Amino acid sequence: MLLKLLTEAWRTFGASNQSNEDSLSALDALRILRSAGNTMVLQANLYSQLAKLEWAQEKERLTRMALAIVVALVCFVGTLLFAGVLLLAVVWDTEYRIPTLVGLVVAYASGVAIALWRLKVLAQQGANAFKALRLELAADIAIIKSQL
Repeated sequence: MLLKLLTEAWRTFGASNQSNEDSLSALDALRILRSAGNTMVLQANLYSQLAKLEWAQEKERLTRMALAIVVALVCFVGTLLFAGVLLLAVVWDTEYRIPTLVGLVVAYASGVAIALWRLKVLAQQGANAFKALRLELAADIAIIKSQL
């Protein structure tokens, strides 16, 4: 977008200022840059705002991933702990200990499964990080390449 504006400014300037010189003088370059300066600052500001917004979204996603990892780790440790207790309870003959321990193991295992599923969903969203910024930069690069 910026290059398009600079190209248009150059064409307008070149059409109104037909000279015998084929090269761009320093004064002409300064005039073009001065006229496009506000546009360049505005474009840079837009990129900055877009990057800030996408960084906030990415930070939120990473925070959720960290929380899911902590929950999965706690549930995994609980699963291992109660699986060991369950093994002891199977050997130790009591009427209510086994169903209770089986229930705890199932509960912790379910917690691990849910946390891992959530972690997988959040990790897959990582491909969308800074997507709008990347698209804008790619469009500007394509315009620059087409003008060269």
